[in-house]
Amino acid sequence: MISPLVRSRAVAFRGVRSRGFGRVRSVAGRHEDILSNWNTGRATRDGEAREREVIARRAEELVDNDPNAASVIDSMTVNIVGGGLRPQAKVDRKRLGLTEDQAEELQDAQEKAWLRWCPEAHAGGRAFFGDMQFQSLHSVLAKGEFFYLPRMLDEARYPERIFSLALQDVHPARLSTPVDMRQREDMVDGIEINDDGRAVAYWICNPPKDQYGEFLSSSHYVRIPARIGHRPGVLHGYRYTREEQFRGRSVLAPAMKFYRLLGKSVDYELIGQIMAASMPVFIASQNPMGAAMPMGQPDPPSPYDESGQPNPLYHRTYSPGTVLYGAPGERPYILESNRPGNNFQAFAHLIMRAMAAATGMPYEVLAKDFSQTNYSSARAALLEAWRVFMVYRSWAGAHFCQITWNMVQEEAYLRGLWSVPAGAPDFYDDPFAYLGVRWIGPARGYIDPVKEILAYVKGLENNIFTHADVVAEQGGDGQEVAETRARERRRDRDLGLEAIS
Repeated sequence: MISPLVRSRAVAFRGVRSRGFGRVRSVAGRHEDILSNWNTGRATRDGEAREREVIARRAEELVDNDPNAASVIDSMTVNIVGGGLRPQAKVDRKRLGLTEDQAEELQDAQEKAWLRWCPEAHAGGRAFFGDMQFQSLHSVLAKGEFFYLPRMLDEARYPERIFSLALQDVHPARLSTPVDMRQREDMVDGIEINDDGRAVAYWICNPPKDQYGEFLSSSHYVRIPARIGHRPGVLHGYRYTREEQFRGRSVLAPAMKFYRLLGKSVDYELIGQIMAASMPVFIASQNPMGAAMPMGQPDPPSPYDESGQPNPLYHRTYSPGTVLYGAPGERPYILESNRPGNNFQAFAHLIMRAMAAATGMPYEVLAKDFSQTNYSSARAALLEAWRVFMVYRSWAGAHFCQITWNMVQEEAYLRGLWSVPAGAPDFYDDPFAYLGVRWIGPARGYIDPVKEILAYVKGLENNIFTHADVVAEQGGDGQEVAETRARERRRDRDLGLEAIS
């Protein structure tokens, strides 16, 4: 029952309307002091495409020429996919009505079919699928996206192949809008879309030799449908981080200016050191020009002008061991270098921390510098990096490996490399029940093996995680390890080694 006091208060507030209440003004929204010139704008669709293309070219150049940019991209790629994510088939046994033995036999057949396809993955025959995983993630991190065309190769042309499916890699820069189609509303940066914003087709440039495709018409392009039946016609992957996004951007973009400026600063410091290390010798001479000229050369100009004053000599460049001749009265000054300055190392350290933060990496991973860390700080840095690695690993498994697995297993089923167990639904009646898979990446590794292995033991004893979890975290297959251990135990028992098994 509501008390009279509460009822009276409720009646008193009935007449208050919700009109909104003025809030304290925010400095972030005003144009005052240092924010007075901070004016932002939005790019048009074409302007955004041009900006993305410039970023991609600059990022590609940085990765090729800047050691810090190359370090962060390579470190991330190696830790996320390494030599390639390995599949662990996981069919939906209960949904398909399979026994454990039937499920294990089916999963084993699927994994064997996958292993037979991996050497044939590349349409040009130059790479295994593990190599293509490395290349695709490297492209996403450096250029913002990867691009592949699934192709069914002619069996008559390649009779040695088991599978027809192969992937053709395409440089993302070839995906662009033809110059005669840039006014079309359904074209976004080389992608043809429908009213829902879904990709319908991709326009791939085939430029003439030694010619860039920026101003070519649609006659130099190939239109690739986004889907061909129930299968993808294009594998286009990028990290979806912004609303209404159709193309990806490099992880280097937020700190690209820092990479460039730090690289230039180091270059200038090196030049200063080289100049100071050259230490030229200065010798006064009545005829400096003649002393400097080699034998057999025509006489040099007089060292004196018409008034009898010595002609000045300007030495613009020199190399180590150079001997410089000057006129009498010219005083030499020994070059000294105070470079780099006392604050250069701290400055570079600060810039590299900003560069690392922009890519989501700790400084220690970017610079590969653990000289100033102890066990706790090193572990904290690597755990933070590992969270980023796992996000990208999950993304790579879902957006590249899983889609490829689906196509490979469909062809493997049609070729009889695995079959549906008796009494189970047909593959095409419930394909997703047959296509479950777990992707296992490179091992995290240990910082302090004794402490970390003891932590695993305690976790297993208290049912916090399973043996499969521990093995997968170290880059292994739980089922494969269990089978190996069982064989080892049988061997040890046969040899009378039960006590040390």
